[in-house]
Order: sequence, then structure tokens, then C-alpha cells
Amino acid sequence: MSVWLSNRASANRLSLQLAHERDLKSQEARRVRVEELYLLASAWIIAVLTYSLPYLRVMKGDLSYNQALDITNSTGAGSGVDFKRLEMLIHIYFSELRGTFAALLEVRDRTNSILSAHRENYRQGEINGTQFVAPLLAAQAAFESVGESFKSAVIAREREI
Repeated sequence: MSVWLSNRASANRLSLQLAHERDLKSQEARRVRVEELYLLASAWIIAVLTYSLPYLRVMKGDLSYNQALDITNSTGAGSGVDFKRLEMLIHIYFSELRGTFAALLEVRDRTNSILSAHRENYRQGEINGTQFVAPLLAAQAAFESVGESFKSAVIAREREI
């Protein structure tokens, strides 16, 4: 009887130990994913914000559009950021962040529409783009603000782990 009780206690202890180790590995994997998400999001936000800087100078009359394109191409604005991986992490592992991420994409699209409208005016010969400066700066400020909210939400997920 004592051997049976001893074996049963050992089996229970081993089962608990294995469950604990599995939980620790799961928490560590999630922590690695949330850290990767934070780094990818930070790099992407910076890339989006810096992408429009040469075109802001075009709007102000400091550069031609071709010079801005050359700057964009030479710096590789946005390259090196794996946006698909960022989206995948959100959709598969952090679905609770979808709403904040959607808001971030919406503000990014607003910035892109301002840049597109300026590009179209520039193509039609309207070189003075000062009317686009204030809306672009406002859109960038909104993007930065929503981006900080998104990063704060990611940090909150990390603290839950």
C-alpha cells in the first residue's frame, strides 16, 4: 500500500511539474512574440513618419518631386520593416489589438491620401503645395499619437504575461 501511495504521489508531482514547465515555455514564447511585435510596430511607425518628410519639403518648395523620389529611393524608406509579419502577429496571436491597429491603419491611409492629392496636383503643374502642409502635419501627429497608443497596448499585453 505504501509503495502504491508513493508512486501515486510521485506521478502527481511529475504531472504538476510538467504542467508548470509547459506553462513557463508558453509564457516565454508569448513574451518573445510580444517583444517582436513591439519592435516591428515601432520600426514601422518610424518608417511611415519618415517616408513623408521629403514630400513635406516638396510641398514647402524646398525640393522638386524628383529630388524627393531620389531621397526616398536612396534611403529605402520603409524597407527592412516586415509589415506582413507585423500583421500576422496581430491577427494570429494578439487579436485583441486589432481595433487599435485598424485605427492606426486608418490614420496612415489619411496621410497617404494627402500625399496622393499633392502628387496629383504636382503632376498637373501646381508646384506650390503649401495647402497640403498643415493637413499632412496634422495627419502625421495623429498617426504618431495613435501609434503611441498602439505601442502602449502592446506593452499592456506584455505585462499580462
